Amino acid sequence: MVQMERSNSKEFQRRVLSVAPVMEKHLDSLKTDFRTEIDSNRRLESINTFDELIAVLVKRNFIDDSDMKTWTKLNPKFQKYEQILFHEDNGFSVRPQNHLRARQHICLTDDVIVYLSSRITHSWRNFGRNLGLTQKHIDEIEKKYDTDYPQCVREVLQIYEENQAWMSKSNGNPLEDIMKTFELINRGYLIPEFTRLTGFNQLNPR
Repeated sequence: MVQMERSNSKEFQRRVLSVAPVMEKHLDSLKTDFRTEIDSNRRLESINTFDELIAVLVKRNFIDDSDMKTWTKLNPKFQKYEQILFHEDNGFSVRPQNHLRARQHICLTDDVIVYLSSRITHSWRNFGRNLGLTQKHIDEIEKKYDTDYPQCVREVLQIYEENQAWMSKSNGNPLEDIMKTFELINRGYLIPEFTRLTGFNQLNPR
């Protein structure tokens, strides 16, 4: 088995071992996808497990196990097969495709965005975190808009909409995600008007 270079980090090994059971069945396709990066037919043919594939990518300096930014380069190829997403600041999320319902990208209307941005105000950070934004997202929004809370909320919603495929906790329904978030940030009183504006019924979502 190929020995992992610079892989003494327990965190690095944990990430690899956690993803391997999901990705192992795609090994042959992944080897083809990474043929250019590996740049050696002999080395490519010697890869028999997902762990070995990662080890070779580390050896080829495509991934640096100590630098999370390099892990994001795996996203485009991994997401061809599974909903696995590596983040620069907090590891990765794994959601196998065969556990997902069919997704529909649902966009929020202008009146819903105006309503939310005028009601959530200073609670926008918790609102964003509970929708799946990372601390890096929160810091960037705060740096950009400071105390312009309505604009902060709009930015939270925009980031969420652009990334709902992996942020969503309800298999891709942003209306359901937002309803649940109201409760988590003690804004349950927003639910009736939100329901009216969106026509969303939590007991019987469309």
